[in-house]
Amino acid sequence: MKRVLITNITGYKAVVIASFLKKNYNDIQIFGIDSNNFSKIFHTNSIDKYFQITTDNQYIDSIGKIIREEDIDLLIPTHSNEMELLLKNRFKLGDSLDYFGSYESFQNLNNKLSLSNICTELNIKIPKSYNSLSNKGFPYVVKPSHSAASKGVMYIFDHSSYRNAKSVYQNKKNIVIQEYILGTGVGYSIFSKNGRIIVGYGHKRMAEHPVSGGSSVYRDEYIDKRMKKIASKIISHLDWSGFAMFEFKLTNENELFLIEVNPRIWGSINQGLSNGINYFSHLLGTPTNPLKNDRAYNTYLSPLVYISLFKYGIKLRLEPIKRFLLNISKNKPDISIIKDPYGWIGVVLRSLL
Repeated sequence: MKRVLITNITGYKAVVIASFLKKNYNDIQIFGIDSNNFSKIFHTNSIDKYFQITTDNQYIDSIGKIIREEDIDLLIPTHSNEMELLLKNRFKLGDSLDYFGSYESFQNLNNKLSLSNICTELNIKIPKSYNSLSNKGFPYVVKPSHSAASKGVMYIFDHSSYRNAKSVYQNKKNIVIQEYILGTGVGYSIFSKNGRIIVGYGHKRMAEHPVSGGSSVYRDEYIDKRMKKIASKIISHLDWSGFAMFEFKLTNENELFLIEVNPRIWGSINQGLSNGINYFSHLLGTPTNPLKNDRAYNTYLSPLVYISLFKYGIKLRLEPIKRFLLNISKNKPDISIIKDPYGWIGVVLRSLL
């Protein structure tokens, strides 16, 4: 019997993964850890055992102790901020993270400056880069060089947003300044082994939070062979193993620009899982009771999607609202408040506190 430990169990990615594994596999035990006090009560019903830990300098040692005492086979990190620390200290965690590539490969994927150099070498189209913030040449984007989803991303459309960005980033190092690519956000999500993609899936963003450009809260399937080709080039070049999500912008002229790579579990993972894509089969084997996928689903994150749609309405951007309502019969929540009420409440509390 496989024993799986999932971090940050009140995060929506962790809840989605735990729910998927519990439904698909009978021969595993699922353990969850978290540092939030409310998570002792409000955590998903898809785990077999819960552990409270702290996020101080004992974080790694605490996880290592749980891995040893509970004989954990597989550690699944779900928060971007912990990935570098965990991979750097994997020697303290048994062989639970052996399915991930090297720490150096992780850094190259995670750091936007390194990734930009790799893309230039491999002739992959990316946005133009600028050396400094400017009060002209709008629009452009400024963000931290280390990938962290949408955190810290600022869009510079005018002098007002330029002043805001300048107050935040003027004296900071390790930032990336790029041209703003007008288009639709699409992504290609994979699990790979030794530089080869084992399984992959493409999705399109249909609503974001915040609506100015943030995390995906409503998605649909998107098929584009170019995304897999680009992902394969980079994964092969770095001999990467493990999870990764490649974010692109698709322009009205059908040009595809690689924006960044998240070498870890990604926020929209439920879109693939809900449509028959098992990113964990290489790690856990064939499911004992695989879910039947008799229809195509669009997935969404509740309750953030409703806040997002409300704000789209205020801005008179009605297309996301129209899509959500027209597809109501095939919309599927990442977490069901009916099937997993404590898990849903935990996710909400985590976002508020």
